[in-house]
Amino acid sequence: MPIIISSDNINSVAAIVEHLVSLGHRRIGFLGGDKESVVTRERFSGYLVGLNEADIEYNGAYVRYGNYTESCGLNAAEYFAGTDVTAVVCASDLIAIGLINGLKKHGLCVPEDISVTGFDNLDVARYFSPALTTVKQDFVSLGENAFTLLRQAIKGNKIKRVTIHTEPIFRDSTAPVKE
Repeated sequence: MPIIISSDNINSVAAIVEHLVSLGHRRIGFLGGDKESVVTRERFSGYLVGLNEADIEYNGAYVRYGNYTESCGLNAAEYFAGTDVTAVVCASDLIAIGLINGLKKHGLCVPEDISVTGFDNLDVARYFSPALTTVKQDFVSLGENAFTLLRQAIKGNKIKRVTIHTEPIFRDSTAPVKE
């Protein structure tokens, strides 16, 4: 059995979607990393859960994938600038930072024209302009649990999946929808 330690990706992204819905957003996009990665799939599942809980119909035209880099967001900016989305949930802070920078190049302001969220709570997220709404992962707990589970596996113990609690961090990159 493989060792699986991860943040609570599904519930975290569902909470971010819930936050956006509370601000009046109904046309919410998703920008993920590698479509085949477990992390991207879980975060996309959270996006779907959030939409479902808000009774928002899924629109495949609001979803894009790339990789976990700033350039992914930059490359997707032109696409999202041409849609009617009012918010985009990004699978990482780096993707979100790239998207915000790209949207600015296309004449859009975050959050006035479009809200953007990330995931990771990298140090840069709070200093970026606008400060990024994101999900805080507990990297220390992830590392400690990885070490403990690896030690247990070496001793021959069966390993179960461990999911680490996350925390949404609401900052300036999200605002009530303008319509």
